[in-house]
Amino acid sequence: MTTQRSRYRRLLLDLRHTGGDPATLAAVLGLARLLEVDPHGIFIEDEDVFCLAGLPFARELCLPMGAWRALDPVRLTDEMAALAEQARRALERASAGLGRPAQFTRLRGDPGALLAEQASEADIIALVASAAPAGLADAAMRRLEEVVLGTARTVLMLPPRVQRTRGPVAAVISGAAADELDLAVRLAVTAGEPLMLLSAAGDQDTTEAVAAAEASGMAAARIVVRMLTASTGEAILAGLAGAGERLLVLPRARAGTRLSPLAAARGVPVLAIEKRS
Repeated sequence: MTTQRSRYRRLLLDLRHTGGDPATLAAVLGLARLLEVDPHGIFIEDEDVFCLAGLPFARELCLPMGAWRALDPVRLTDEMAALAEQARRALERASAGLGRPAQFTRLRGDPGALLAEQASEADIIALVASAAPAGLADAAMRRLEEVVLGTARTVLMLPPRVQRTRGPVAAVISGAAADELDLAVRLAVTAGEPLMLLSAAGDQDTTEAVAAAEASGMAAARIVVRMLTASTGEAILAGLAGAGERLLVLPRARAGTRLSPLAAARGVPVLAIEKRS
């Protein structure tokens, strides 16, 4: 394990789904500070919505009146611009005390493709986990997840509602010490939190991981080890029972498409580390 500065430089945040939630913004920007990365909010106007607005039969349901009206392209453009401006201002307010000025970009096109296109190996893509199927908005969020999770990039999956911002930093280890353990230790030390190792590795690798964490400044008394029966989502959730963690760190290779259920079930962000190329 190394104590050198993180390889990450920016955190790309999907503001289309997080810009209106102050608690989520505060939580993710707090993580950006701990990760020592620059927050970069991206507001993407879904091109499919504008294409739909151009169809003569397109309608939208107006709440709370419950009345239907034509989906007008001009009105939609104005509303999107207003939402983008609200998201930009919310990002500025949330990042005011961060010490790292947040950048903002407004784009139009396919959300997943644009997020993937913007991200380099030195970036972390942050997005909100989709909820249970409930309509077009949730379907769009699931498509966004599928595209982003199909990229070779580190992903920070945020829960629909962040439940904890204090507690241990939990890390899943399944072999020799790797980037996910290095980053988890750095975060735990910086935040002054305990480190919880969820080990699906052998005894030797687990012992070496503990030793590496201690060598990087983690006090032995603040390291907790829980053995996993496997590295499946079910086993990870079982291992986290009663943990009260603030963040879960795991390798992308072990994460698969389980990020959204894990984040939603635990109510905390899940950071899936992509292996160095």
